[in-house]
Amino acid sequence: MTLKRVGSLKNKKHKHCLQCGRVLVGLKDNTEHECSFCGQKHFVDIYGTTLVLTAAERPDLRHRTEPKNPDDPEVVQKKKNQEEFKKNPAIFRNKWGKVKNEC
Repeated sequence: MTLKRVGSLKNKKHKHCLQCGRVLVGLKDNTEHECSFCGQKHFVDIYGTTLVLTAAERPDLRHRTEPKNPDDPEVVQKKKNQEEFKKNPAIFRNKWGKVKNEC
């Protein structure tokens, strides 16, 4: 039996049960889905257009990444940089642009 499958969300071949191979219908992100035919339980994770099915017996193979906290210093700094860029692109480009080698 397959323990994990990673594939495109748009490809029908990747939406099959890991045990019996029947098509899984109604997959939702961050849920546990049970096959209607064999009863196999799957963890469903969707990242953009990528679908990840993991067997429920092996939750250690699941690598669910949680969204970052908005108060995280890294997120705050990124927002400040975006706002600075929107205000005055010329100053931002001079500050962070390519270094010109004068020979």
